[in-house]
Amino acid sequence: MNRSSERSVPYLSSRLSDPWKLAFLMQHHGIPTRLLDWTENPMVALFFALTSAVRDAATRAVTHPCAVWAPSPRLWNGRAFVHVSFIGGPLSVADRLLKPYAPLSGDDPPALPAAIFGIHNSARIVAQRGVFTIFGSSTAPMQEVFAAEAFPDRALVKYVVPADRAEAMLQKLFATGFTEAVMFPGLDGLAKETKRLFGFKE
Repeated sequence: MNRSSERSVPYLSSRLSDPWKLAFLMQHHGIPTRLLDWTENPMVALFFALTSAVRDAATRAVTHPCAVWAPSPRLWNGRAFVHVSFIGGPLSVADRLLKPYAPLSGDDPPALPAAIFGIHNSARIVAQRGVFTIFGSSTAPMQEVFAAEAFPDRALVKYVVPADRAEAMLQKLFATGFTEAVMFPGLDGLAKETKRLFGFKE
């Protein structure tokens, strides 16, 4: 166990001996891992795309288009595991095909990322309907991997929201209940939502 793991013990309800659980916990708290967050809910994806939009500092108007990337786990994994004729969707961390990807496994992981279900060890993962890709030996962005590795056309799709439509869409999203307090259960999310409602800018 490294020094950071030892220092985390007072903040955990139990020791994490499973490397997968530790990786998901690290990802949740912002430590770089080989995991990339996705969601099963397109409205959640839209929430994150729109709330992270690039805005003018003075007017707060959205200045650049927003994008939602939508992978097909079935098509993606079908290509990533073509050598075993895989035809399923996201994999569980217990699946034998993920053994080379496992944190601290000592194996050389494959180059292509794999679509996986996450371990629901936080309220945020549950609220955000979190799923993931786990990267292997390559750190190339998924859109570059998609373009270079002959994936099926619908394995990764990009949807663009024009800058002039983004704010109206965001307000409609808030009105339907996709708010900061819902996406980030707890006091931090409630604080973000309260600041927005009272006109405070991030």
